[in-house]
Amino acid sequence: MNEKPTIDRRTVLRGSVATAFAAVAASLSAPAAASALRPADRPSGPALVDKGRPRSVIVVAADATEKELLAADELQAHIELITGATLPVANDDAGVSGVSGVSGVSGVPIFIGRACPDPIADDLEPVEDSGDSFRLIVGRSAIQMAGVDDDGTLFAAYELLEQLGIRWLMPGPHGTVAPESTTLKATIQDTVQIPTFASRQMHFVDNYLSTLPPGVDRYEGVEWARRHRLRGTSWNAHGIPLLPPANRTTEPELFMTENGQPTAQLDVSHPEVLRRAIAAARALLADNPDLRFLRMGPADGHGFGTSDWDAGDYDTLAGLPSVTDRYIKFFNLVLDDVQQDYPDVGLAFFCYDTYMLPPVREIPNRKIVPALAPINVDRMHSAADPAGWERRYFLRLADRWSELVDAWSYRGYLFNLADPGLPFSGIGPARDEFPLMVEHGSSEGLRVEVSASWGYDAPAFYLATKLMWQTDANPVPILREFMTAAYGPAAAPMARYYAAISDAMAEAPYSAGRWFDHTEIFPAQLMTSLDDELSAAESMAARTGDDGIVDRVHVARLAFDVGDAFLKSLRHWRDLEFAEAKAEHENAADAFTEAVSHKPVALYPLRRNFLNLFSDPVSQAADRSSGANQIAAMLPDTWSALLDQNDDAEADQVYAVDVPTDTWRELRTRGGSWSAQGLRYYRGVMWYRTTVTVDPTWSSRKLTLWLGSLDESARVWVNGHEVPLVAGSRVFQPWEFDVTGFLHFDGHDEITLKITNVRLQELGTGGLTGPAFIWASPDVVEPATAPAPYRRGDGYRQLDVPIPPVAVDLAGRHVETELPDTWFAMVDPRGDCANVGLWESVIPTESLWMTVQTRSRTWPQQGLGYYQGGLAYRADIRLNGSQISRGSRLLFTRLNGTARAWVNDHELQVAADGTTTSVWEFHAGPFLKAGTNSIVISVADPQPSADRPGGIAGPSYLLRR
Repeated sequence: MNEKPTIDRRTVLRGSVATAFAAVAASLSAPAAASALRPADRPSGPALVDKGRPRSVIVVAADATEKELLAADELQAHIELITGATLPVANDDAGVSGVSGVSGVSGVPIFIGRACPDPIADDLEPVEDSGDSFRLIVGRSAIQMAGVDDDGTLFAAYELLEQLGIRWLMPGPHGTVAPESTTLKATIQDTVQIPTFASRQMHFVDNYLSTLPPGVDRYEGVEWARRHRLRGTSWNAHGIPLLPPANRTTEPELFMTENGQPTAQLDVSHPEVLRRAIAAARALLADNPDLRFLRMGPADGHGFGTSDWDAGDYDTLAGLPSVTDRYIKFFNLVLDDVQQDYPDVGLAFFCYDTYMLPPVREIPNRKIVPALAPINVDRMHSAADPAGWERRYFLRLADRWSELVDAWSYRGYLFNLADPGLPFSGIGPARDEFPLMVEHGSSEGLRVEVSASWGYDAPAFYLATKLMWQTDANPVPILREFMTAAYGPAAAPMARYYAAISDAMAEAPYSAGRWFDHTEIFPAQLMTSLDDELSAAESMAARTGDDGIVDRVHVARLAFDVGDAFLKSLRHWRDLEFAEAKAEHENAADAFTEAVSHKPVALYPLRRNFLNLFSDPVSQAADRSSGANQIAAMLPDTWSALLDQNDDAEADQVYAVDVPTDTWRELRTRGGSWSAQGLRYYRGVMWYRTTVTVDPTWSSRKLTLWLGSLDESARVWVNGHEVPLVAGSRVFQPWEFDVTGFLHFDGHDEITLKITNVRLQELGTGGLTGPAFIWASPDVVEPATAPAPYRRGDGYRQLDVPIPPVAVDLAGRHVETELPDTWFAMVDPRGDCANVGLWESVIPTESLWMTVQTRSRTWPQQGLGYYQGGLAYRADIRLNGSQISRGSRLLFTRLNGTARAWVNDHELQVAADGTTTSVWEFHAGPFLKAGTNSIVISVADPQPSADRPGGIAGPSYLLRR
């Protein structure tokens, strides 16, 4: 049985992020709340500065460590920022309390680390492999701060500074905010802090990747990261260390092969690879006998081939076989050897892509630590969002790993991968999921990869660091704190701005990667509203005369202008307004240059690469439709489409003109991703067909078919004849085919595309993903007679297969209602519905699904004639109380395949197994309710044939007993 999904996981917010932000915005509207931050309310402790005069001294040991000296420097600099007074720093050579010898100062000593007269940190319980825990004692006559190690001591200093009102909002000259006061007091306290996670990392926030534009400081985030207590160890790694290393050229037998060529992946089943891996591990341990974990794993990328060590498991999200068992067997063998002499050592590996699923055959050594990295999981939602079923699926995978090993770590992504600078907020994922990582057993650290874009990310990063340190912290005051400090009187419109972005992501029934669903997630009306909020904030900020507030609002504006221009370009392009699309893309490029020139960068510089990926699609479209070039025919958004999972249809010559398309299904191209049409998990061939009218006046011009973007390779037939490729080899880039001499100009020219998508290039994409048209160059050609349309004739598979008669005796059975003919459906190639969570009733039915008929049309009549995989069906039906009894059953009179059923998130017991008869019944009564009921049917392994239609192919009923 599957448990009902827990989606109300807003930690303490218990409502949408907009509600939380609305409360923040309202509380910030009062004039008093809009002023700069002040020190902690009603300080009851000693004065550090009194009316501009130092009343304390910072005391370090004579042999102070580098981190202790840094703590002293940070305290001194920031207290001066608040008060204008410089606290002296002294060595406590005698090891006693007091500040004698410091000229002009009498008052409270601030003891740092080993200078503390009392062993205040001795009783602290450190998190394993971390000394970040600390104790901060503020008395009336002395302050002491010390950590389990030097990092803890430094973090104690940062805790005190935050209590005094310092806020580190972002890097850059205006990133730090301090209250202004000539008198400064600390609060009496004895504070102990132990972080939730020993290792807390935001990968790339402190070291920007790639070649950077002139003037960009690669390390501008280093101080920000340190002050937010980010540090730790990365347990995962790409690649397997060998001693000696393997050479792919001279030792190809040690590598996997694909298409007869060695790949970058080692053949871990080869005895020599195991021997060398053990040798490398033992050499490392000889030098580091206390090492907790060996680090190894597959090389980044694919090239896994096939191995007898694989267990036949399939990863629905990756669309490829899982290779986890292969590597777990190898890791076990490595540990079996080295643990003979180093019994406490473990092995950590990067657990993602096609090796994220738990093993199904091998039992892992319990000291294996997977660093779970959900790179193929929806990035737009959190586990608390209705459409975040993949995020909840990831948590269930984590639970399965927790049963197999002693520990796992979270290695997530707090950004939209391959994003050119579109609106994004990590507030929801951090707020909703960081606490869940603890609940689901992550104990070896929390590391998220980020794409530091301070114009969008600043509030999310601020919140994320606080939750990494203490996952039970209340997000509302943290967000209020950030908004107040960053934007002053402009806090309310800025809160509404970030809330609108976060809510748009959370509520969107879309989840394709990159930019493919973003015009739906962020429609033009919403972008206008966001622009208005920023404009309001800019006006308020300008009236303050505070350069810091003005600049921090400006950082958000810089990022927004890039995303706004890009989305305008994308809309124009999809609306076939190519000159406008090119102009807006150029605007986006100019805005991007400005955004990365700011300190801090408003957008991560590496995003330029993804902005550039859209350059050819828009510039080529504009070029081929302007000047001496002209568009001869524009092709539609919606085509007739045929799924061909195993590439069987070409042998049946479905490109021939006499193949009817009334059995194909409609599929949008530039106007909708596969993910938004029930095809998120489809891998294979998609055939497209449309009829085009090209005026005969173009017959003397060179004509080219232009496909603006596709995933991942294409071939083209015109009137049944394959036409030559002119240019094109890259995913999501234009492809062109020479159609000169193939058209009849009679209004009935048939264009057929075969687009093959066998590997995951981006989440939820495939097929034709952009505009398509035929364009005429100025080149004049001699009109030629096109070949006669190709007809395949008889003898091939026909797809107009009607529903066979169903003979089920209902005599003596009470039919309460017949279930609908039309159901929502989602392609589920291996029938993985139960694991992935497609049974969850909270998943929106808007977008995400296609529709299929169950009793009036067969799969072959609905574009599924060459589809061999499973489907997840869903119907939401309304019932009144009189229609329900505990004995109610669901009856499917013909359902071919292996079936499972859910009602309102509860899996049903089978009452009659239809594996041989195709008649299935399920006990539904205990879970039905008055009102709307969600019914989900999973069909796996349907094995369709001419006389055995796949899936549900007959009437279905709710029976009452």
